[in-house]
Amino acid sequence: MIEFEQRAWQGDSFYVDGQARYLGLIPLVTATVSADAGVTHTRLWALTSADDTWRLISALDDTVSLEHTLNVPFAELTNKQKHGDEDNALSLDGANINFATPFKGWVVWAYDDGRQNIVHSWVGDPLRIAEVDAKLTEANRGETYTMSDNEADRPVAMHRADDALIILGNLGVHAQVHRDKSVGASGMSPPKQLPQSKGTLGPNASCRWRSDDGYASVVFVDKNATGIWEVVVDNSFDGEKGFRLKELNVFARNILDWLFDTNPTPFNGQDFCHCGVDERTDSLCIVYGKRMIRMRRQSLVDGSHQWEKHDFNVTDDGDADDYYRYWAFSPTQGIKAVRDGRGSPDFDSGHIDEVFYDSTSDWDEIDGATRDGGAAIATDSAYWRSKVFSGTRRRANHFYIDRETLTDRPKLKAISDRQTATKQIGSGKKFGRFGPKQTGYNHQYEIILPAAGGKVYGVRIREDGPIGSRFNA
Repeated sequence: MIEFEQRAWQGDSFYVDGQARYLGLIPLVTATVSADAGVTHTRLWALTSADDTWRLISALDDTVSLEHTLNVPFAELTNKQKHGDEDNALSLDGANINFATPFKGWVVWAYDDGRQNIVHSWVGDPLRIAEVDAKLTEANRGETYTMSDNEADRPVAMHRADDALIILGNLGVHAQVHRDKSVGASGMSPPKQLPQSKGTLGPNASCRWRSDDGYASVVFVDKNATGIWEVVVDNSFDGEKGFRLKELNVFARNILDWLFDTNPTPFNGQDFCHCGVDERTDSLCIVYGKRMIRMRRQSLVDGSHQWEKHDFNVTDDGDADDYYRYWAFSPTQGIKAVRDGRGSPDFDSGHIDEVFYDSTSDWDEIDGATRDGGAAIATDSAYWRSKVFSGTRRRANHFYIDRETLTDRPKLKAISDRQTATKQIGSGKKFGRFGPKQTGYNHQYEIILPAAGGKVYGVRIREDGPIGSRFNA
């Protein structure tokens, strides 16, 4: 420990507009290697005479004889670590932590404050953060950043997307990029907000995803519960370029209206909206209350995404106020949902349901007689309906159903101007035919699936008109 008087540390003084200014001194301190093999660092402390307290200036590796320049202004000493508080400097202050996320060998802690609210830990030491005794050349040291330039936004959720850290806030989406791979957190770019981005709905209303072209991305529901957005950030991101912000429900904007028109009421998406990925089907799931919307990968037919609606029955005690509060998505353990029965919490609050997959049968997909706690699927209740095909008056004639198993016997319903008819294809057959009265200017079709069976990949229908035939797929 080295003792300096404040006057000696500040150096000679001069006056500007009646105020004292100090030239300052830059003492040079040398340190030799300790003879004790157990010593790993040599620490430099300074004593401030104002409060008679020793404060840590820096720490040196005890490997070779070093020279260190004390270039810390005297005015900054009061912010340095006090002697006796060594352990506090190496541990995390958990007073205002919102959450944390792992990132490339270290942990990123998000604080509720507007300034210095993104704290990266040391590599391999999640509870050790940026500290005053860390050398700037230390590759594994932690680092602290401010999420928003105006210090107005606060973090709500964070996800890693390859080399990018996507930070979702109340007011917008921010991102950091790990550009310098030779070091840890100090190689991150400062957080920058994505232009025109919106804040997220809640801490669980986002998840990691992969875009259709293979890039790591993050999907979230915006704070107004009107859009589902996908964020992709690359290494060139600087706040103006190097990112992509895409609305996934641009052609199905009312899908969120249906999702949130359910319990719990009043609307509380901040707590109960969850976003996750069903790894087995590679589909994106967004859930709220007792409803789910699911987006599968692009259709091979038209290149668009199809959204599915799922409405779960969680009122096994007759209470209409039951709903799901928490969801967990796992590639090995399937999808699970935790009930929160407001009307009868003693009965089913905390009850865990398995969704889509059954743990008692080696995680097979729940279908047929195994669905809904043993209740077999109602006859003809599973179907897909096409759009209305309009044109000149014509007849729906032959049809072909492409299915996984030829022994399955799905049905095809034709809803035409003259009549509605349903035809069931025979076992082992590929083709069927409607009767001569299946005519009209407008035709719509439904594929009705059996309670248990394989997949139906598509249908092809021949319509005969006055100027020839056309096929609808």
